[in-house]
Amino acid sequence: AVSKVPFDSMFCIKRLLNSWYAVNYVVVSQALAICFFGYAFRCVEVTSCLLPGTTIAGCKSENAKFWSLPDGSTYEKANDIYLWNAMWFMTVSTTTVAFSDVTPTTHMGRFLACVAGFFGIVIVSLVTASLANLLKFTPMETLGLTIIQREKARVQVRQAAAEIIGVWWKRKKLRKLSSRQADPDHIFRLKTE
Repeated sequence: AVSKVPFDSMFCIKRLLNSWYAVNYVVVSQALAICFFGYAFRCVEVTSCLLPGTTIAGCKSENAKFWSLPDGSTYEKANDIYLWNAMWFMTVSTTTVAFSDVTPTTHMGRFLACVAGFFGIVIVSLVTASLANLLKFTPMETLGLTIIQREKARVQVRQAAAEIIGVWWKRKKLRKLSSRQADPDHIFRLKTE
């Protein structure tokens, strides 16, 4: 045991999210989650009566089209069976947009939509955290930034010193000049006379 660092699954996840490929990993995992949740959502929302070629005799009854709830109310099963629509619903759920024309009608469908929404929040926060971590300065970059700031300050100090010396030099010359030479309007008066 050279170090006391636990090389477990959490270490592996942190290592993956501290590389430049972190965004790629997160995007791929979100795409896989959308496919998984979309397929699962389609499976729990569709009835076998909606599938083409169903030969079940019970699908021709009214109970196959209209579902009854324990409180006595009924509703028509309206969701379609297309996987792309289910994946669209999961895409808007995981990206936390939550705008779709598909509405879950079963308890399991609602549960999957909630899980997909929470998964989307985690994915968005992982993207933000991995990008923020990658945009931090390394120690060498911090040293380079410090050197640049020091050189800028050195140039500003030199410019301020040159201005002070210039002002001092002008005052010293003005003291040595006669009162007529020190008068700034002296040259103007000479030209107009």
